[in-house]
Amino acid sequence: MHMEVLAGVLTSAVAEKLVDKILNLLKKEKPSPNELKELKKALIELTNLSSNTGLALGRYILLLKYSNSASVHSTEFQSLLKDVNKETARKQFEKLGTVRIQKDLLKEAIEKVHSYRDDYEKARGHYDNAERHLRKAEQRYDAANIASCIDEMEYLNKELDDLVILANRRIEELLEALLVTYKALEEIKD
Repeated sequence: MHMEVLAGVLTSAVAEKLVDKILNLLKKEKPSPNELKELKKALIELTNLSSNTGLALGRYILLLKYSNSASVHSTEFQSLLKDVNKETARKQFEKLGTVRIQKDLLKEAIEKVHSYRDDYEKARGHYDNAERHLRKAEQRYDAANIASCIDEMEYLNKELDDLVILANRRIEELLEALLVTYKALEEIKD
């Protein structure tokens, strides 16, 4: 499944096109004033897109970090559900919901990708589903329905894992575009 292109960041195709243009203009022995303007424009565009890509990469790394952290916490907590007392379980539900999911994941990560609308909406959908499954798991736990609680925790973990996958895919795409740019610019030294 291919993800949509983020506006204002590099893609491999755009990077290759800009670098090819720059390399072709640099190869000219006596470039015209218009060609020099084109070169300057292409360099500025490549610089701006590379900078935006770096910023986007940082945001998706946060999404990966916090979705992974919430997923690990949830998975570990799920494995202990049958063996913990009610007070410990209540504290873990609270920490998972308030700290890992609401504070870290939503405020520190998902809200940071808000400018990338499609990804934000996907991430927010996974978040909303995860939060709903967590509430249901806690309700089922309180009703002493541990089997159903564990099922809800499975659904919660799936949503958190989907967030990890979304962030990972986007990071790979962004890194690939930066790598293509870097490799192509290395040719300029030759």
